[in-house]
Amino acid sequence: MKKYLLIGVSAVALAAAPAFADANNSTVTQVGSADKATVTQTGSGNSSDVTQNGTGTGSFTSGENAGFKDVAVVKQDGTDGSSKINQTGNRNLADVNQDAASNGMRSEITQSNNRNTAIVRQSGIGGGEGTGSFITQTGTQDQAHVFQNEGTVGAVSTISQSGTDQRASVIQESGAANSTILQSGGAQNAAVYQDGSSTSLISQSNRFNESNVRQIGDANYSSTVQTGENGDIGDPDNNYDNVEPIARVGVNQEGTGNNSFVSQSGNNTIADVNQLGVNNFSSVNQHGDFSEAAVSQNGTSNTAIVVRQTADGTGDSTPPTDPAQPYGNAYANVLQNGSDNFGSIAQDAAPADAYITQNGDSNWASTTQTGTAGGALSTTTQTGAHNDAEVTQEAGARSNVEQGNFDPGSTYNTATVHQGIGADGSFSDVNQNGYGNIVDVTQNGADSDSFAYQYGPGNNVGSVTQNGDRSVSTLIQYDGYAGGIGGNTATVQQDGADTYSYVAQGGTSNVANVSLAGTGDPNPRRGSSEEYAGYPDPATGVAAESEVWQEGTSNLATIEQVADSANARIYQGTDERNGYAAPGSGTANAATIRQYAGATDSRADIYQDGSGNLATTLQTASASTAMVRQDGQTNVSLVDQQSGSGHIADVTQYADDNLSTIIQNGTGNTATVGQYSNGNVSTVTQGGSANIATVTQGM
Repeated sequence: MKKYLLIGVSAVALAAAPAFADANNSTVTQVGSADKATVTQTGSGNSSDVTQNGTGTGSFTSGENAGFKDVAVVKQDGTDGSSKINQTGNRNLADVNQDAASNGMRSEITQSNNRNTAIVRQSGIGGGEGTGSFITQTGTQDQAHVFQNEGTVGAVSTISQSGTDQRASVIQESGAANSTILQSGGAQNAAVYQDGSSTSLISQSNRFNESNVRQIGDANYSSTVQTGENGDIGDPDNNYDNVEPIARVGVNQEGTGNNSFVSQSGNNTIADVNQLGVNNFSSVNQHGDFSEAAVSQNGTSNTAIVVRQTADGTGDSTPPTDPAQPYGNAYANVLQNGSDNFGSIAQDAAPADAYITQNGDSNWASTTQTGTAGGALSTTTQTGAHNDAEVTQEAGARSNVEQGNFDPGSTYNTATVHQGIGADGSFSDVNQNGYGNIVDVTQNGADSDSFAYQYGPGNNVGSVTQNGDRSVSTLIQYDGYAGGIGGNTATVQQDGADTYSYVAQGGTSNVANVSLAGTGDPNPRRGSSEEYAGYPDPATGVAAESEVWQEGTSNLATIEQVADSANARIYQGTDERNGYAAPGSGTANAATIRQYAGATDSRADIYQDGSGNLATTLQTASASTAMVRQDGQTNVSLVDQQSGSGHIADVTQYADDNLSTIIQNGTGNTATVGQYSNGNVSTVTQGGSANIATVTQGM
């Protein structure tokens, strides 16, 4: 049996109403199934209260209400109206329409049990008692749609659904919109679109969550918290009376003073936040499993981006109804365009990818990949000046930092890379453009590679510390063949067997300090001493090496080694690492090589081009070789082989007025001096027996 109750201004209401115009009141109570209540009210101050308790098995079998057991339809036209609908039972429909003339209208819908649908349309200004639309549904497979349009002012929509397979969609346009959707236990899906003075909180609990928020307007704030299973934060298209796409969103805020927090705890999460405007703040915190996050902010004075993932990685997780797919990596991406940005990514667990790209001034970026993050990758790109980048990694990770992007105006940038204990096979690549930059790389693990390139006119500082066998460091401070103004400082410290270091500096008044400690068996990771870093060739490897090349004048280079079979080479004022160049290209340079006890069978080579240079070699272990070649006038060479035996010293000086001193203590030493011009002085002092000295002077 179907029962219909059509009420314009109900008889009950008329009997009870006070005797002034407008302010109608309607109360409808229905018990049973296949009931329908329609309330239509015009005027102001109207009130409608519909209660339906659907029992029994009957339902509508045809028409627009087919499949529903109870139907409540309320239409109000006027100001300050309110509507309450309370439905108990299964398959209920509540439809409230407060039209464009509305002002201060309120709607409350409560539905219990299964498969209920609530639709609310409110147009107007709204006001009083928390305004807006409140829908509460308890049961399974519920749906709720809310539209509040016509420049809503003070609109609020709260939807709470508990049960399985809920869906909710809210569209609010303009004026103090505020939407809260809370959905618990089951499939959930939610979408919110707000235009103006927005606040949106979506909290969905365990199962196949999804979430879709787009806010355009003032001081927006969005927090979506999804705890468990499939996550996402983008993708609904329930198509409940349109809006959405922009590729199905996933937070997106446009306007001023935006905030977005996304927290997804576990399983196949993916998060996507895009904020355009001023003073944006975004925090994405994903704990576990496939984690993937991307944050993009475009504007001025973005204050902070924090992406934190404690994640396992790997992928797929077949339908449970799509997206998740990431394979292998817990990936995080931060992109900021503007000024005064800060970006931080912290990742735990295996393999983790992190990218931070910042365009603008005074950006600061921090990436931390710890725990079991073996094979982790971090890429940081910054343009502009006064940027800071900090990377902390463990276990065979790779780091790439790019600052300046070939912009000569990119100055005073700082890059710090720390690859910690257990980080065997780590790789660090830092590229800086401009003036006054600082790079600091620390690697604590075997088979590590560091490449640092500071390309600019000068006053750059580079420091590399490697604690581990077979490590390779390349540190270049240079401004092409123009040489730059110089004033660069390079410091390399290596502690471990079979290490290699190369330092190149252009300009004047540069300082290079290199120290090496460990054993000096041939380095199995490099095929030739003339190569830069890291070319594996176990068969033809070379001994542990330290090499410095300085172009220009008034440079200072120092190499200290405590390692058997070690090689040290310093080139000053020469364009070729394998020899000397035309006279006069470098003056007043100083080169010092010290190879201490424990550096047996080591070799030291110093090449200097130009005048007024100083070369000092100190070797205190046996069977060491020192070679000095100076091309130019008034150069000074000192070779001091104080103890041990079987040393070789070979000094060659071209041009006039050079000075050579060789001191050898021990037996079986050989000293050779060639001074091929006039006014030169050579002194050879040998203590012990079976020593040989050969001196050649003159044209």
